[in-house]
This record gives sequence, C-alpha cells and structure tokens, in this order.
Amino acid sequence: MDQEIRKSILHISNFVRPGYQLFLMVCTFSLLLFLSYYRMLQFKVVDPMPTFNKVEVIGAIQRASIDVGFYVRNFLKFDVIENEFLVDSYLWFEYDSDKFTEQEVDGFSFGKASIVFKSKPYRTAAHGRTFVGYDVQVKFPSNIDYHYFPINSHRIYLTLNNLSISADKALFNISPATFIISDTLFTAGWKNFSNEVHSGFKSLSLSKKDVQKKIAFPRIVFAMDFIGTSIRTLFLIFLPLLVIFFISIFTLGLDPKKYYSTILSVAAATITALVSYRFVIENLSPSVSYFMLSDHMFNLILTLNFMVFLIGSVFLQRLEKYRGFIIVLFHVILIIAWTVILYL
Repeated sequence: MDQEIRKSILHISNFVRPGYQLFLMVCTFSLLLFLSYYRMLQFKVVDPMPTFNKVEVIGAIQRASIDVGFYVRNFLKFDVIENEFLVDSYLWFEYDSDKFTEQEVDGFSFGKASIVFKSKPYRTAAHGRTFVGYDVQVKFPSNIDYHYFPINSHRIYLTLNNLSISADKALFNISPATFIISDTLFTAGWKNFSNEVHSGFKSLSLSKKDVQKKIAFPRIVFAMDFIGTSIRTLFLIFLPLLVIFFISIFTLGLDPKKYYSTILSVAAATITALVSYRFVIENLSPSVSYFMLSDHMFNLILTLNFMVFLIGSVFLQRLEKYRGFIIVLFHVILIIAWTVILYL
C-alpha cells in the first residue's frame, strides 16, 4: 500500500515539467474564470433598502390617496464605482382637486438627491381630478454595498417624498404598472432586468425628549435591479494576480540544487509585484471601509505567494521529490479558496 502511494506521488511529480505546469495553469485559470463569470450572472441583493413604514390595512386611518407614476427615460450618468446617478424622467400625480392644493402636490422631493432640472407643471383637470406631470432630472446616490466588488450586481434605490403633506392626511398610491423603465435605456456595462416599487410613509422624530414630537410624510421607494455585463474590471483585477501567482509557483518546478538563487529571487519579486499591484487595485476599487471580494482575493494570492517563497527558500531541497505534488496542491488550494470566497 505504501509503495502504491509512493508511486502515485512520484507520478504526480511529472507536474514539475513546463508542459505539465502550463496545462495545469490553463485548467486552473479556465475553471476560476468560469466560476467567477457564473457568480457574476447571479443576482444577489445585498444593497440595503431605504427605510419606510408600510401602511397597515386593518384599523388604518382613512386617508386620501394620490396616484403616482414614474417613467425613467434614461440615465444621463450611471457610475456605480463613484455612486453617482443622474436620471432623466417623467413624474406625474393624479389627485382629488378638493382635497389637495397645487402647492402641496408640488412640494415633492427626492431623498438624498438634488433635482437638477424640473419643468413647469403640465396640468389638466377633469371630473374633479387634477393630473399634473413634470419632466425632472434627478442626481442621486444609492445605498450600494460593494462587498462583492468586482462581481457586480446592484439594486439602485431612489426615494420620492413629500414633506408638504402629512401621512395622516394622504399617502402615495403607485403600482408596478405605473413605474416604467424605458426599453431604450442605455447603461454601459449594465443591464436592467427587473424593478420594484414600494409605497408607505416615513416618520422623523423631532425631539429626543418628546417621542410624540414627530412628523410623518408619504414616501415611495423605487428599486431598479442592474446586473453587470462587462468582465473588464474583473479581468483587470484578477488576471494580474493569477499571472503573478503562476509565475511564483512555476519556480517550484526548477531544480533547487542548480537554481536556488533564481527560485528565491523570483519568489521574492512576485511578492514585491503583488504589493505594488495593490495600489492599482485601490485605484480601480470603490473607497469603502470594509473588505471587498477583491481584497479577499488579493490576500489569498499574497498568502499563497508567501507560502511559495517559504517553501522555495527553506524546504524545497528537503521536499525535492514531492515538488509536483506541492504544485498541484497549491492549485487545489487556490481553486477551493476561490470558490469559497466567491459563493459565501
């Protein structure tokens, strides 16, 4: 039994040869690329929704309703990394003329946003109902979570408020049928595939001492789901990391008796290259305070490269017969760790 195991280890030692190593690198890279691309196609909601209160139907206060519609023509700016969005849209309201004034309805605003352009209201009235529409361009950020960067899929939120109307008096009424995204929407590298809309109200406490002192106003939360369709950033970050790792691990196939200094210098150089490339990753990444997927991948490759350096400088001569096994083991560790980080 021991002899069979030893033969197996000696057989796998063929992976010290350049041809075997090249084959192993191609297989590993192809598998990691497939796993990353497959993960990129999966939409996973991690972006937190803006807060709002749903209206309880049972025992609810009798409130008037204002029908609302929102048509998104296009995004004039769609920058996920900088978290800046500029939307060109048409917003409309329909309400009972006897219950609301023009000034009240016109007092709408967007949460954490600035209205870059707002047209004069387009008003029509019939049968006691008033219809008013606005061309609006809104610049806003969203609650974007970058934990999986550069595997990008995000839910972009935009909130519509009206502090001129009390939530005890009226609420917004909107449905998916009146929240429309144009079929000609263009967002380079991103695809809009679904949308949601939620209506309710938002409460603001005006005093820490008096909990009863607060205001409540109607709120709508628009949610637009986008999935990344470009692998450019993914390649720019992960490909150099893998190339540096493959160069490092390739040195384990060299004869330590003849090329010890070469193994040592190349292994050390790859660590230096990784540290230098970290600054490139920082320029490509969003500025956040938590660890992202790109950070975990970098730390993984850095750790593996340090292990290669340690083995190549200290233990390689003692483990000369098992170099092929060590090379394969490093590839297996990389694949398993990569998969775990991607799908956790």
